[in-house]
Amino acid sequence: VAQSHFELLDEVTLPSMDKAYNSAMFDLSKHKGKFTPELKEKAVRVLKRVAEALGGLGENEAFILDRFKKDIQQL
Repeated sequence: VAQSHFELLDEVTLPSMDKAYNSAMFDLSKHKGKFTPELKEKAVRVLKRVAEALGGLGENEAFILDRFKKDIQQL
C-alpha cells in the first residue's frame, strides 16, 4: 500500500517527459492566437539553447526539439 502511494506521488511530482511535454503544449495552445511566426521561431531557438546548455543536444533532446518544431507550427 505504501509503495503504491509513493508511486502515485512520483507520478504527480515527477511526470514523464511525454506528460510534461503534452501539458506544456496544452498551455501554449490556450494562447495560440498570439503566436506570430517570429514568436514561434524564437520559442524553438530558446528550447534549443536550453537543451544545449543542459548537457548538449542528445538523441532525446533532438527528438523533442523536432516534435516541438512541428507542433508549434500547428498553433
